[in-house]
Amino acid sequence: MLSVLKKYFVSNKTDGRSPEVKLRDKILVATSVLMLEIAKSDDKLAPAEMKTIRRIIQTELEIPKENIEEILRIAEKDRDDSTDIYEYTKLINQHFSREEKIQMVERFWRIIYADGIFDQFEDYMVHKLADLLRLSHDELISAKLKMKPENHRGR
Repeated sequence: MLSVLKKYFVSNKTDGRSPEVKLRDKILVATSVLMLEIAKSDDKLAPAEMKTIRRIIQTELEIPKENIEEILRIAEKDRDDSTDIYEYTKLINQHFSREEKIQMVERFWRIIYADGIFDQFEDYMVHKLADLLRLSHDELISAKLKMKPENHRGR
């Protein structure tokens, strides 16, 4: 049985979708892959981190709750099949404004802080992603400081 969402993520020229829809889907997958990369960078995928990712996908990326698990499965498979994260950051760089990329890094920090444990591997990965997204160190630290208090409020 084919999933309802699968049709949205299959890239072929005969699916009848506009290039804009295909691009939006690819960006959604790229964003999800990068969030998973952050969450798994310490080799421990905490339930709180996954809860935060799901909440971001639903509320900020405006994806219906019933589609989130499928998106995460697709992103996980894409992540596993990929040799590096450059292809995802390249797509983001091509289509996101500086402000949108800063918001993405803020999401990364929210995911990192979700489990209450700040790990050196997570720190390394967020720095690497910010660099690949062509953000300055100041922008990275500003995003970190902006998101840090949210962790203390239990979000």
